[in-house]
Amino acid sequence: MAGVVVRSWAWPASTGVTTPRDGDPVGPPPGGGQLLGHYRPEAGPLDPVPSAVEGAADLTGQDLPPGPAQAEAVAARLQLAGRALVWGGTDPVGSLAELEALGRERGRSSLEMVRADPLLLPALALGAWSNAGWRVRSLRRVLLVLPGLRHLARAPHCPPGWTWRIRADAAFWAGVRRHATPTEWRRLTRSYVVLNYHRLAGERRTGQDQIDVAPRRFDRHMAILRLLRYRPLTAAELVRFHTDPSSVVPRRGYLATFDDGYADNAGPLTRHAGHRPLLFVPTAEPGRVAHWAAGEPLLDWDELAGLERAGVAIGSHTRHHASLPRVSPAERRDELVGSRRDLAEHLARPVDAIAYPHGRHDAGTRRAAAEAGFTLGFTTAPGRNGAGTDQLSLRRVGIWSDDGSLRFLWKLWTAEMGPRLLTRVRPGSPSGPGSGSGPAS
Repeated sequence: MAGVVVRSWAWPASTGVTTPRDGDPVGPPPGGGQLLGHYRPEAGPLDPVPSAVEGAADLTGQDLPPGPAQAEAVAARLQLAGRALVWGGTDPVGSLAELEALGRERGRSSLEMVRADPLLLPALALGAWSNAGWRVRSLRRVLLVLPGLRHLARAPHCPPGWTWRIRADAAFWAGVRRHATPTEWRRLTRSYVVLNYHRLAGERRTGQDQIDVAPRRFDRHMAILRLLRYRPLTAAELVRFHTDPSSVVPRRGYLATFDDGYADNAGPLTRHAGHRPLLFVPTAEPGRVAHWAAGEPLLDWDELAGLERAGVAIGSHTRHHASLPRVSPAERRDELVGSRRDLAEHLARPVDAIAYPHGRHDAGTRRAAAEAGFTLGFTTAPGRNGAGTDQLSLRRVGIWSDDGSLRFLWKLWTAEMGPRLLTRVRPGSPSGPGSGSGPAS
């Protein structure tokens, strides 16, 4: 088998967790494998977990300490370097006791890999704490305090694969917790939420009824943030958190973002500039009407400059609200490089952040955004962001027009769309669980 071959840890067939076929390309994790967590970004840890890498004599990780996480780290480096990898061969794990021992050692070893090379964090399981939803994160914390409860995973109602996944996850994070410094542990397990708004008029026109939050409701959302002492974060603080191994975000950190640059944003954002809002605008469109949103009027450059002076940060939403994975490489470069040029030409302090229109992005989009000089990239996938979340694939939870105080609190806490108890789903509504940011992102 030519090229670089990645072996993987293999669990018994009785667990229902399958391993890739020999020769399958190593790509984005499909989910449902060995790792817990249903948020599966393209830039994230491999699943199943690599046990060895063969055929990579030019990049063997000789500067990395030996240990069971070294293969995962080497595979991550190869992927970051653009090397093609294929799966081939397995190393069996025959019992739960063996699995837990391996998990604890992988936790310790993973810390050593990231201490040696902090850039590896988003590509390792060590950076995936926030890839799990609130239920799994809560379960982890309980099992770290009461490890004996992990044996409940053997209860008859738990399928075998779920039992192994819980036990493997608990052992891994126990190994991390035991060997991490207090700062490392806070950094790995703290996260922040990014709120995603659009219009702020309350007109609820057909096709925009969910994305158009009434100003009074928006005021109430901002009041809740102040009342609960949530801490607004800036783009610079996010970059530092994702790149500085000593940086930790506050417990109640958040960022409020606004897509498209609608004219009705001006008043509400000026009133609430103390929340450090981040507004994303298509830079070839200011002063025009939104061709993607039934001709709604957009802020012009003078109004945007006024918002910037008031304390609103302004970033890119491409030049023409383009769906980046669907345009040619030349068009994509113009949409990215050109938007940064437009912002620099018209504003005093634009930020190097982009919100991908409609949330659409892929590996090529992320590479092009990095090459264009962007340090943050925002999607419309819900979920919280941790230190190990790829900084060009950040998650945001959409805030809708009928999000009352309870549902807003839920989204603020979990960064998830919410149970049906809190969500009134209308026919054709984009606000159901797991949805993105709606039709006019």
